[in-house]
Amino acid sequence: MNEIYKARRQKLADWMSQNDISAVIFVDNEEKRSPEIRYFTNHAEDALLIITKKGSSILCPWDENLAKEKAHVDLIIPYTKYELKPIKASLALLKTLKVPGKTRVEIPSSTSYPEFLRYVDALADYDVLCNENFAHQFVTNQRQVKDADEIKKARKAAEITNTIIDAIAEALEKNTFKTEMDVALFIERSCREHGCEGTSFPSLVANPSRSFAIHCFPNYTSGAFPASGLSILDFGVKYDGYASDVTLTIAKGSLSAEQEKQISLVEKAYDLALPFYAEGTPVKTPAVKVDE
Repeated sequence: MNEIYKARRQKLADWMSQNDISAVIFVDNEEKRSPEIRYFTNHAEDALLIITKKGSSILCPWDENLAKEKAHVDLIIPYTKYELKPIKASLALLKTLKVPGKTRVEIPSSTSYPEFLRYVDALADYDVLCNENFAHQFVTNQRQVKDADEIKKARKAAEITNTIIDAIAEALEKNTFKTEMDVALFIERSCREHGCEGTSFPSLVANPSRSFAIHCFPNYTSGAFPASGLSILDFGVKYDGYASDVTLTIAKGSLSAEQEKQISLVEKAYDLALPFYAEGTPVKTPAVKVDE
């Protein structure tokens, strides 16, 4: 497993060497979440990561015990050693990694201007970069092309989602659910029973009185579900860091001619789009074909 994360870091390191970047800093905290840290190390959250152009790396986690169990990285140093301060940690870790002075170091592109100035002051020995379209954009592009391990995890998330959909359909036929809350809590429980970390976003469950909204608010209530008309169910699961997302329309009772037409159009769009979900096809292609 360690080789998977090492290979991902090496791709970035190769790009850094070609573009004269000595080190790239990633920061994940409650204010700014960074999926890159998990992508490169398997550590879930609340940490700072530095990768050098030589491919070496240091993870600085808030939860040292969790990192020692989950993370795949060259070296782990507790974030608390630097008072959970990213700039202080960055300076110390760059020295630990022996990143040469007067070389280019890139910080997160989401960094605010005042914080950027603080990095510049603290890392005075380095040329501090903060660009939207450089190293961090390269990583975004890198993550868009999934490797075999990522595909395996995404498929598992989709498989679990389909299992939950089947269970929901069975429960609806048996009139097991009485409220929106019943469905939402069923999804939460089911995904965890299947080994998921939880839902990939708060489930949206809306009976016909609330299904007009793109995203109903609140997410779910104690209102009846399903009820006569068109209800909406929008949920996903998160399996080992990879998410699914599905939206379902649930019809009950007599529908108006307009509602029947809506269902027919959605089914037509589905049949048209499905063949374009194939390996090597841009993910936007199905939507483009349907819009045509």
